[in-house]
Amino acid sequence: MRPIWRSKRWNGLRQAASTGSLSAMADAERILNRALTETPAADWQTRLMELGAALFQSIGMQLSVVKYQAIAVDRGAALDTLDFPLNNRPWLKEQFARLRRLSSEPERLEGLRQMVDWENPGPGGFYDDLGSVGRQPHLVQELAFNEDPGRFRSPRNDWRRTL
Repeated sequence: MRPIWRSKRWNGLRQAASTGSLSAMADAERILNRALTETPAADWQTRLMELGAALFQSIGMQLSVVKYQAIAVDRGAALDTLDFPLNNRPWLKEQFARLRRLSSEPERLEGLRQMVDWENPGPGGFYDDLGSVGRQPHLVQELAFNEDPGRFRSPRNDWRRTL
């Protein structure tokens, strides 16, 4: 897997030196705002809602707070989060607003460079994403339970019970 800092998703912002920082941020925001105006895979969403209704009718499964009186979204009300964007749109928009307040183009370009290269540690460095199992090459894996029953010397990367 190639590092995220080489990913195509940042290409528009990487070209800011030639297109201009304000133009690059405006283009990026147009793309990000599509999450508010477009409904991808509407037929899948309809089918998921149908399945949710069938599960509620057949076994009382509450997959929505509003429709089926589930306790909370974070307690399994997955139907209420179907439209949540799976990106860092709020953070990016906040950063763009901050950069727009800067008075010079070089400052804005440096801010954009820092944003797109935040996972690039530079020559000789490394970046481990501790939230993604496949991107933790330097993480020392846990010891066996009999070697570290209290998990004092090994990382805990799941929620399983140890006792």
